[in-house]
Amino acid sequence: MDDQLREIEARLRDLDTSLADVVRRLDHLETSGAAAEPRARAAGAVPTVAIVEASVGSFDVLSLIGRTLIVLGGAFLLRALTDSGQLRPALGISLGMVYAVVWYGAADRAAGSGRPASSLFHGIAAVVISLPLVWEAATRFAWLGPVASAAAVGLLTSIALVVAARHRLQSLAGVGTVGAVVIALGLAVAMDHMASFAVLAIALGLAAWMLGESRLEWNWLRWPTAAGAALLAVGLTARTLADPPREALAAAVLAHALFAAAYLAAVAWRTLGRARPVRPFEIAMTAIAVGIGLGSALAETAAAGATAAFLVVGLAIVLASALAYGLAAAIVRRRQGRGLNYVFYTSLALVLLIIGCGALFDGATLAMIVAALGVLATALGSRATLPTFTLHGSILASTAAVVAGLLPAASVWLGTGGIWPGLSGPAWIALAAITACLPIPRPTTWDPPAVLATAGRFLLAGVFVVVAGTTVLVVVGPALAGTPSDAGALASVKTVVLAAAAVLLALTSRWPRLSEFDRFVYPVLVIGGLKLVLEDFRVSDPSTLFVALAAYGAALVLGPRLKPGRR
Repeated sequence: MDDQLREIEARLRDLDTSLADVVRRLDHLETSGAAAEPRARAAGAVPTVAIVEASVGSFDVLSLIGRTLIVLGGAFLLRALTDSGQLRPALGISLGMVYAVVWYGAADRAAGSGRPASSLFHGIAAVVISLPLVWEAATRFAWLGPVASAAAVGLLTSIALVVAARHRLQSLAGVGTVGAVVIALGLAVAMDHMASFAVLAIALGLAAWMLGESRLEWNWLRWPTAAGAALLAVGLTARTLADPPREALAAAVLAHALFAAAYLAAVAWRTLGRARPVRPFEIAMTAIAVGIGLGSALAETAAAGATAAFLVVGLAIVLASALAYGLAAAIVRRRQGRGLNYVFYTSLALVLLIIGCGALFDGATLAMIVAALGVLATALGSRATLPTFTLHGSILASTAAVVAGLLPAASVWLGTGGIWPGLSGPAWIALAAITACLPIPRPTTWDPPAVLATAGRFLLAGVFVVVAGTTVLVVVGPALAGTPSDAGALASVKTVVLAAAAVLLALTSRWPRLSEFDRFVYPVLVIGGLKLVLEDFRVSDPSTLFVALAAYGAALVLGPRLKPGRR
């Protein structure tokens, strides 16, 4: 065995000597060809110069292709020695990886000596050697496990990115990162394992993002790597939630938490550390990181019955919400003003707050807490410095109405009879919270956050119209339409409630703090008219139809007259 190893080492040394001799000769020819151009220009032979430049360019391409083929030939020689059994798989794979790293070094050396084309070809050859080698080591020889395979791909790709970054070789960076993402996806499927390769894709995504930030023309690199990370995160979720689970719960939760934390930290680094405005990519990746990363972590711990882990994740999300609110107030608003970044961070904080509260609480407790937060946020929004909180208060109050079952009860407007829905205690609390938010003064400024505050007041007014009308219908309906309700009587009761709502909206909109109600008078009248034609005339008898027509007619007369500015 020792004699065989000495013989193999001797062959490898001879091969290395031959390759070095060939490379020296090609370098000499390349340098000689490049030196011909200035000599021709000095001689003044313009046509000859064009011919020399064309021939030198063709020679360079052929030289580089030939050199790359020689490099690949050395890799195939190692493969042949391994397949024939002359090299053990472990030794053959190790030599192959060392061989690939040597050519990364050759790429770095060629770029440093002013030959970027040679550097690019050597670097791409190293990528073509190294990544398939990891695939073979993991799938064919089973020499590398999932974690080791992911680490090997990450290490080899890191070397490629370092060489590419040192010498601004964008093509090498693109081939290396895209190839690594493809190999990671393939290995995840072939090895029936996702967690390690999801972590690898996250690391690749961040590396590509940093390269894009340091060299702006490389921004495209972050898209394929982010897509690969998202695909692996989704696949990890599906495998963890399968019955039976096909991934370890702890590894999956940690990978998803890392996915969310890494991309959110990268967004913070760019928008806060570098004071750059948030871009569509950051907005999209924030939504994906929160939805896939945090959402998957919650779903996985809930499905596994890991209550403690579920609560820990929920608490971490609430703390992240508080951090986002703090960053928006302490850094963004003071240093960058209340522009796009401020709106982005406060919106992120609101989403995290709702998700975190939903994880920590449920039922009546959740409805009451979110309703209280809605009133608090709306009160903060009345200050000129915090108008965005008006929209947050509207969303939180609306969330409370959904959780308490108040908004879902609005389906009674679409029914034609049957059992009446009930209103629980939290539903009345949500209605009280929405009502309390309405008269809180609006902000006096007019900038992007204040525009959102105006939108929030309209949202709140619209939700109040729906839930208040639903409450009235559910309370008085059973007494007027019966239990279970009669279709004709129910139709007339709904028309009367809509008519009364239009009149009351017009009347209350005269108060400046409730001026948003003015915009809902005509929509309510239009809905009442359509309902009268499509439902009342179809199911009501003459006696109940008389009441509906009288009420709706009175609303048509009084509603427009009672609106602000009319007498």
